[in-house]
Amino acid sequence: MEEMFDIEKFNVISDEENYYFFRSLEPGDIKDLEEGNIKDENGNYIRIRTDRERWEETHSIKPRWNAESTVTLEEMYNHIKMHYSLETNCISLSSNANVARTYGETFSDKYVMIKVPKKEMGQRVYNAGQYMLAEIDKKVQERIAQGDIPEEVLEDFERIDAVAESKELKEILKVKYTAPEGIDTSKSGMKKGIVYKAPLTRVSSFQALDDEQTLEKNKIVAKLTILVQKGLMETLVPRIKTNSQLISTMGSAFASGEQIYYGDIEGDRITDISKELLDMFALIQQAESQDKEVVNELKTELVKYIINGGKLEIQEESILRDNGTPKDDISIEEMYQITEGKVEYGQASSIVKNMYYLSKGQANARILAGMLREIIGNNPKYEEIIKYIENNGFEIEPKITTRKSNTGYRISESVNLNLKSNEIGLVDSIKTLTDEEQMQIIQDRGLSNVRDIMNTSFAQMQTVQQISKEDYFASAIVDTYDWDKINVEELSITERNELIQKLKQSNCVSIYEKLKEAGIENKDIPTAVINIASKGNLKGILESENYIEQIQNNIEEITQGLSIEQVERYLGYYDLKGTGISLRDYQQVAIDNTNEVFKDKRFASVILPTGGGKTYVALTEMLQYGKTQEEIEIENNQLELEKIPYPINDKKMLYLAPSNEILEQTKDRIIENIHGKIGTSGKSKDKIIADVFKNLQFATYQSLITKAGKETLEKQYDFIIFEHTGLRNHMVDLCNIGQLLIDSGLKVAIANVTNERELCSDCGFKILDLSIKRESYKTSRSYMKAVIKELSPKTKNFYVGSILSATSLTWLKYVPPHHKVFLWALRSFFFTQYRRFRLSRTYPLDAIHSIYNSWIIHKQKNIYLFVSDTIIRDEFVNLGYERERLVVRPERTTKGIRPVKQRNNATVTLLSIGTLRPEKRLDLCIDALEAIGGSDFHLIIAGKAYTINGYDKMLEARSARNPFVTRIPNRLSAEEYDKLIIDCDYLILCDEKQPSSVTNGTMAEALLLGRPIIAPNYNPYKSIIEKYGVGILYEMHDRESLRNALLQAKDTDSSEFSEGILNYQQDFMYDNVVGNFKKEINSKIM
Repeated sequence: MEEMFDIEKFNVISDEENYYFFRSLEPGDIKDLEEGNIKDENGNYIRIRTDRERWEETHSIKPRWNAESTVTLEEMYNHIKMHYSLETNCISLSSNANVARTYGETFSDKYVMIKVPKKEMGQRVYNAGQYMLAEIDKKVQERIAQGDIPEEVLEDFERIDAVAESKELKEILKVKYTAPEGIDTSKSGMKKGIVYKAPLTRVSSFQALDDEQTLEKNKIVAKLTILVQKGLMETLVPRIKTNSQLISTMGSAFASGEQIYYGDIEGDRITDISKELLDMFALIQQAESQDKEVVNELKTELVKYIINGGKLEIQEESILRDNGTPKDDISIEEMYQITEGKVEYGQASSIVKNMYYLSKGQANARILAGMLREIIGNNPKYEEIIKYIENNGFEIEPKITTRKSNTGYRISESVNLNLKSNEIGLVDSIKTLTDEEQMQIIQDRGLSNVRDIMNTSFAQMQTVQQISKEDYFASAIVDTYDWDKINVEELSITERNELIQKLKQSNCVSIYEKLKEAGIENKDIPTAVINIASKGNLKGILESENYIEQIQNNIEEITQGLSIEQVERYLGYYDLKGTGISLRDYQQVAIDNTNEVFKDKRFASVILPTGGGKTYVALTEMLQYGKTQEEIEIENNQLELEKIPYPINDKKMLYLAPSNEILEQTKDRIIENIHGKIGTSGKSKDKIIADVFKNLQFATYQSLITKAGKETLEKQYDFIIFEHTGLRNHMVDLCNIGQLLIDSGLKVAIANVTNERELCSDCGFKILDLSIKRESYKTSRSYMKAVIKELSPKTKNFYVGSILSATSLTWLKYVPPHHKVFLWALRSFFFTQYRRFRLSRTYPLDAIHSIYNSWIIHKQKNIYLFVSDTIIRDEFVNLGYERERLVVRPERTTKGIRPVKQRNNATVTLLSIGTLRPEKRLDLCIDALEAIGGSDFHLIIAGKAYTINGYDKMLEARSARNPFVTRIPNRLSAEEYDKLIIDCDYLILCDEKQPSSVTNGTMAEALLLGRPIIAPNYNPYKSIIEKYGVGILYEMHDRESLRNALLQAKDTDSSEFSEGILNYQQDFMYDNVVGNFKKEINSKIM
């Protein structure tokens, strides 16, 4: 194999003793040049440094590799991969000047030529692709030599060794080894209908390799694939999920002609080389089909010229110095007229771009060929090669070249002109032009019809009839958006047509015209049109009289990048036919995974965070359960034809939830999102729901112990839904408190009482399995008695997570008196809710639990409570709980200080964010801003709103009515959530006072992200603002007080709260929290 992949087999530059490789200087190199680190006072190179050395200068953490390291597969992979490591001793060079020129677009237009003695290849310098393949083969052979390989696998290896073509390998893998390697579709949230960039296929073709090399490479990869699929080998490099990533990186190394110089490059081996001289080497390497011996001699002549100090003098007016671009500002309207509406915009624009760059590349190749002729003294020996370059060569233009194998038009070993199949004819057309004709195209920036080339190209693509304006504009928007930005390789014909139809329905021509009128640049038009068409909060902008001003005021959101989910949601991929349910991508994944579980007749658990939409997942499953795919399609067709108003399911179902409140919310969602208001007059909720689910029964867990509940349990059901809002919180709570206890110096294990082994599998803690099984006990109390009995000998300290402390605590009496129990007590309300008359009348079992829990905690002195802050602790003390049995454990902490920024402009940006409930009283804030006039303020209301009593509709209506309000109605990702907080001037809170204090998470997050708050004058806000000075207080329900607070905010730069916010952050630094918690917990544990 060493001989087969020897560097001499590739298109290299060399003389008798040395190879010559190239490098586009990278940012680190440029910085070294600017700071005088790698050249002496005479301008001679001292060395080129490794990234690892620079890392050590700028990081306190030691790099993974050091100056004494030797090269390994792991280090080389980490250097070459897409998001490469800056901790390695590797310096990348390329043996192919065409490749080096493509890097000029990414890094810099400064290049060096590196001399490498041939004897050092494989010692200090490595042909990267060859080295990686050899290391992979070595590891495969080592594993085979270890033995314990099944006979059938060894037989397959013999078959692999015997094959003569790669396609035979594909058949071996296809038939017997089908498990996917690469993207795990069950976990990655794969979207429907979109073609993703997948990992490199196991058996593939690298353009830089010949047939013999390709076959050998594929045999090695095939054996590796089989060993991994059979569980006989792990991934070959630490911290990668699959070997596909390694194989893909090796492919990149071959495609780049990548040579790895290990360690610093000595100064006497480095020569600066101009872009034009590098282009000459590139053009010579493009002549690989010519007499190899003569071509190699020509390469050597050019090397001598450069080493001897040869320089090119290029006039400023030369086309070689031209940095022009093709005419990329052709509007959709203009192109529609040019093509008479018969050639789609994307195709026409591509022709213009390629005509420009091909003409420029060929013109420059001719000029450089003439200069090369002068360098070699018009030596007739090389005239045939130079003529070939003049007629066929193309100076590298990174914008139309690609290193992707077998793509477009090949011009060098691993570099191609990135042309579509119907554009390749342009190459020969451009080659036949005179110098003057090529210059004409360049001057016209590609929009030129020299020799009728453009019209001829258009004619090959044009339709018989003129495309309608709506179709033309819609397809132009789809085709000109850069889908690669969101990692989409291509839209299928179906998806493209669906998107075009949606844009037409959204009146994209009108959107386009108004955007152009507002001065939006052509490059931003596709993004802007799709954003406005697909985002509900932006559609209203164009309907306002001052739409130009509104567009300009919202320019950032209108032109922000798209997301895959946004496009797919716009296409309706997550819409449940005949309902108002539109699923999130992760909800669709949960449903797909649940259906897979159901195939095996097993129970399925869906765990989503609070606000994640578990109910919508449940409703989707309820509508589809028991139906075949054919039945679902028939029903969808009836819904589309409006033969039925909504989907139905008559299976017998039972819906269980922890409380009647949750059941009522679920009923409301069925009516609002599935049934709709038509046909509901005079009907009770249960009768309305029966129209959709004819045999659905609701019950709380507590009700099952009643007489009626026992009757419920005796019935037979097709489908049962158990809703439990506490599972996710329980898992997070256990993992967070477990880590805090460990950091406080304690040993921690989690007992597998309620499926914690599955819930907490990613936490990294020891899980204690029990010898007892829940199903062996009739009641939860008897089960917990047995749990306590089994665990008591192992520890004297128990922490009871949120899932157990939210239920009846009768089992606590079984805890030995000399043991201690710590409970999670988010707020005192949970232990005093029975005092609320309405609650105790409506939900008597909840009230009874509250009374008993309060009583047993007072009575049993070995029970301690974790509380979130000192305010909640003091509330418990006022309720009669001993202070020494209360431990403060903050829920939110930070590991870094976030500075407070100054306000950027006169407008004050206010933010209300989170799940929006009626008690958050955002109407009060809007009232106050309306009274002020609102022009100096921008209120952003972000988050999903409750539908209770039309609260969501009220918010939408008032937001649309007031130009100073921006409404973001969708749920937010963690990144979007943090960015909104960071970008605002103040977080504003208008919450009604609650029955007891609770740590306000949004307030804490804002302060930890460096933003001040405006809040009502009661705890917890009052104590925090008064203690730290981190915001402005106002009196709740006092509009004048709120108005004054807003005016004070306008006159106060948020940076004035800097000191208080930094003090707050300091107190909640994780290390400080651990220190305080450690003192408290160590004084109480046994």
